[in-house]
Amino acid sequence: MIELPKNSINLIKTVQETQTGFKEHFRTLATYNENINIDNDYHQNVEHEIHIINQLVKGKNIPDASREEISNAIKNINKGKSADYYGITIEHIVNAGEIMVILLQSIINEIFQQGYVPDLLKIGLLTPIFKNKGSKNDAGNYRGITVLPVVSKIIDTVLKNRTQPSVKAVQHKYQRGFTSGSGPMNSALPVEEVYREVHDGETEAQIILLDAKSAFDKVIHTHMMRRVYQAGIEDKHWSLISSLHQNAAKKFQKRLLKQLLSLPTSTPDPAVYILSGILPVEAQIDKRALGLFNNICNQDESSTEKQLARRQISVKSLDSNSWFIQIKKILTKYNMDEINTYLDIPMKKEKWITLINRIIQKHWSDSITRMVPYYKGLQHLNYTEFHQGKLHPLLKIKCQSARDIGRIPPKLKMLTGTYILQSHRIKMYENETDPICLICHQGDETLEHFILECEGLSDTRNSIMDEVSAILKDSRNVDFHKQSSKVKMQILLDITMLRENLKLDAQLMAEIEYCSRRLLFLLHTTRYRFLSKGWKKDKKNVKV
Repeated sequence: MIELPKNSINLIKTVQETQTGFKEHFRTLATYNENINIDNDYHQNVEHEIHIINQLVKGKNIPDASREEISNAIKNINKGKSADYYGITIEHIVNAGEIMVILLQSIINEIFQQGYVPDLLKIGLLTPIFKNKGSKNDAGNYRGITVLPVVSKIIDTVLKNRTQPSVKAVQHKYQRGFTSGSGPMNSALPVEEVYREVHDGETEAQIILLDAKSAFDKVIHTHMMRRVYQAGIEDKHWSLISSLHQNAAKKFQKRLLKQLLSLPTSTPDPAVYILSGILPVEAQIDKRALGLFNNICNQDESSTEKQLARRQISVKSLDSNSWFIQIKKILTKYNMDEINTYLDIPMKKEKWITLINRIIQKHWSDSITRMVPYYKGLQHLNYTEFHQGKLHPLLKIKCQSARDIGRIPPKLKMLTGTYILQSHRIKMYENETDPICLICHQGDETLEHFILECEGLSDTRNSIMDEVSAILKDSRNVDFHKQSSKVKMQILLDITMLRENLKLDAQLMAEIEYCSRRLLFLLHTTRYRFLSKGWKKDKKNVKV
């Protein structure tokens, strides 16, 4: 066992120190250090062997990459990922067509002949992700996520497809990580079943887990490449794999996260799901569970996972805690076929993902939108625009300026019925007994009164209302001022609900939404200033 000590990382404070600290931390990972507690003789022997291997593989040329290999590699790379250091994504390559495949084939084959990957294809964008433990000022508590150049990913995929059979033939049968058609979840499943079995039998068991800290970060690459050669990769494929890990550079991305949904905890759950396009946690868990189940279905009948599945399904009742029984219940919940159907006739991964995405999306979309009419505060929210993975159209409308970003939270509170007015306070606080508007004292302070009717806010409201009216009058011959209060509220709170009726295009909706955000934010700040002054006067009049 090789003992590698934790890096000594100083606490970092300023932006420059932060960048320097991260750079030093990630640079030293996987860099051999003679001062660490390691068998130096063994390491020197490995280095000597690597020198010999380099000489042995030099003269062993490899076949050129075919167009089919490159096309398959492009198809296999995950879509929807961040752009690389050069601003390129896999979508650029896909949409460039056949001519791009031809150009890539020429470049890749030149690299294959040389047995070396140029350094410019090894510049990765590294983003430090906090591990949610320890001090945020310690670089050691961050995990580095690197976005590699797209061309590098294509080369890597071609190499993986070529060498995988040799590696798979010698790897341990229980090796699941970095294995095609499998994953770490497969390894966890037998342990999970043992735990559930113990629970069923009402007995006790102790599970001991071993985690090698930063194991893949700190592995010495020459030691790893020696094992690659021993696995049967004995030609220029070995040189290319080794080259991919030499002189790799990483650039740091600094990302500014802006909070768009600043909603209180009292916000109805359907509103959060509809606005964000995110399904409930239960749906996410079901998706992952069904994804793992499909992986097991596609395993050989001799595999541990599939044999375990057959056994548990045949002997366990519906009262059992078995994971496979839970899968049966999930399939029933979504009105899918019996579990044995999928085990006997496995579906291809792509077809399965499409199926469960469609079924789960429909189930939860129907369930969530069905609940909206029961929430009075959501009466103006366009809940028909709930699509998994997509923001609500109202939030897709771009902000006109940085100031416009800060106008969104108050509007969302009004749209979701969580903006606290006097009519709400009497329901929430025992000492509040009067719903009358504290600004004009001429009616109950409801949302409609606050936005459209309060005379104390007329000066704040009128000019922007006129702007909205002018936009609708000039473009659609609609007089805003003559509309009912319900329609006015709908225009100001969620214009997307009236897109079809008023035949509004994206530009018109953006203009109206800009006015709406300004209006509601000004009403919000004006009310706050007025009430703050009133509260200060009350405090001064209190006799101590």
